[in-house]
Amino acid sequence: MSALVGTPAQVAEELETSYDSVLYLKEQCGLPFVMINRQSWVVPWAALHEWLATEVAKNALRHLAEAAS
Repeated sequence: MSALVGTPAQVAEELETSYDSVLYLKEQCGLPFVMINRQSWVVPWAALHEWLATEVAKNALRHLAEAAS
C-alpha cells in the first residue's frame, strides 16, 4: 500500500466494505479519486480521510450499511 494513494481494493479493505461499494461511493457519493489512465484510478488517502469527515460520506456509508443488512 502506498503512503499517498490506495487502489479501489485497498480502499474497500480500509472501509471494511466491498469493491462494488467503493465503486458506488465513487460514482454516486463524491468519493475523491484520481484517474491514472483510462481504466485505472486511485484514491489519495488524505482526501479519503477528509471526505470521511463530511456529512455526505456519513450518509453514504449509512446507506451502504442499511443496504447490506
